[in-house]
Order: sequence, then C-alpha cells, then structure tokens
Amino acid sequence: MEQLETGNGDSKKGALSYTLFWLSAVLILVAIVSLTAFGLWRERPKPIPVERGDLSGTIADIVDAMPGRGSGGYQRPSLEEAAEFGALASAMRTDELEKAGRFAAALDYTLVRYDDVPTGRSFVVAREEADATREPERGWGTIVVDPGGDDVLVEVPHPVFDIKTPMVGVEVFRETGASVLLVAGAHRYSWDDKRSDVAHAPQTAFDAAHEALLPARFVVQPHGFHSDEEDQYPEVVLSGGVAPAPPEVQAVYRGLEDEGADVGLFDGGSRFEDLAGTTNIQGASTRKSGGAFLHVELAQNLRDDEAERSEFARALASALARASRAEE
Repeated sequence: MEQLETGNGDSKKGALSYTLFWLSAVLILVAIVSLTAFGLWRERPKPIPVERGDLSGTIADIVDAMPGRGSGGYQRPSLEEAAEFGALASAMRTDELEKAGRFAAALDYTLVRYDDVPTGRSFVVAREEADATREPERGWGTIVVDPGGDDVLVEVPHPVFDIKTPMVGVEVFRETGASVLLVAGAHRYSWDDKRSDVAHAPQTAFDAAHEALLPARFVVQPHGFHSDEEDQYPEVVLSGGVAPAPPEVQAVYRGLEDEGADVGLFDGGSRFEDLAGTTNIQGASTRKSGGAFLHVELAQNLRDDEAERSEFARALASALARASRAEE
C-alpha cells in the first residue's frame, strides 16, 4: 500500500514539473517576442519631414548664420565624425534615406525632403540647425542631394569669404541638374591656422563628404576674386588645377567661349597661376578618381549681379553638356 502511494506521488510531481517546464518556455517565448517587437518599434525610423521653399533663400540663410572670420566657431571633426559625415552624404546620394537618417541622427543633423518651388525639383537636405540667436556649433556644412541628378558635384568651399559663391553654386546646381550641392559651414579663416579652409585643410567633414561622393564625371567649385583694372583678367578664370589643362577642362573652356562668356584658361605658365587652384585637395582627389575638376574663379561684378550669375550658370551647364557628349 505504501509503495502505491509513493508511486502516485512521483507521478504527480512529474506532471507538475512537465507543466512548469512548458509554462516557463511559453513565458520566455512571449518575453523574447515582446522585447523584439519593442526593439523594432524603437528602431523604426521617423518619417523624414518635408519642407518647401526657394533653395537660394534657404542657402543664403544658412550662410548668414555661419561662423565668421576669426570667430573660432569651426570645430574640427574627429576621424569617426568625418567618416560618418561622408557616409551620410553617400547614403543620401544612393537614396538610402533610412540609413542617411541614422547617420544624421548620430551627427545631430537635420535631414529633410526639400521641394524647391522655383524649379519644381525635390531634394534631400542635411543641415546643422541654427537660428537667428546662435551660430552652428560645429560649422561642418550642408549637403543637398538630388538622387536622380546628373553626375556632377557642385561644391562651395569658401561660402563666406568668396562672397556670393553660394548663390553661384545654387544656380549651377539647378542649371546643370547636378546630383549634389555641397556647401562648407564656416569662414575659411574662422581660425588663424586655416583649419577651416576646407579646400586645403585635412580632416574636414566637407572633404570627407567629397571623397565619399567620388567618382564623379565633373566636380565644379566656384571661387571668387577681386582684381584691379590693370590686371586685365577676364570675368571667369577656369582651371583644372594642373597644367596643361586636362582635355575635359579644355572642352568646357571652349564651350564657355562659344556661349559668349568672358573666360580665360590656366594652361601653364604664370598667366592666371594665382587663380589656378593647384593646391586644392578636392582637385587632387577628383583627378585621382578619374573625374574632371573645374576650379572656377569669378570676378566680383559677376557674382554680385543676379542676372549675370544666372547667365553664367546657363553657359556652364551648356558647356558641361557639350563636353560630356564629346567624351561619349
């Protein structure tokens, strides 16, 4: 009799253990599913906000808020931050907006879809936030991308120092149907040691984005110069950054001449050597990647006049199109 009672107790204990095992398994499974769902919910990217406006006005407002000469307002990025900025630019160009959103968030940048009312085109814009009461905290720059744009990068490395070059950049970006407009984020002499001169300084966010966006058929950099009458310089001085001028640069020069532009070409020697951009680091990397670098110096009177800026942008777009067809 005692043996029967003992056996019955063991059976009950076994059934209870079996039930507890499966109950625990179910609870663990529910916990895993719940945590996974919660994680996915947390990681779900926020919708990218949409803005409408005039890109010229938006870029002008950004430039007005930039750290000025001697301000010390530019902050040199770490190697990791520069790499992330380049990855942000690359993801924007390939239209991987979820990835771009993660990089933007990591850099505390704002990413928006931007409807450019005057042209009807839609862009993606990454910018550092600023307002009328404060400057950007780092001065790294602004990225504007049309993922379906042509294989042209328009870069403005000295937006405050070379007056009105950001407006030239916007005009050229629009007229050429370029894929990227990259605008530096501070005065080139924000520091006395020139660390914010992105056309020459190493380890800038601007150059990291430029490198990440290569290769490109053409990289166009508008710059500005002021000359006295005795200099007898034309309104536009074109250079590929090396001598002799590469064939693609010569083709653009001929195209600008055909469009009626008052243009000169650096092709070696001392003529225009001071405006040739021979030490420009974006020029060196563009040529190394197989693209054509166009260092475009513009006289102040051309930059100051809105109609002349637009006329030049149209002429350059036509010259680039002709040079591209000549390569094919």
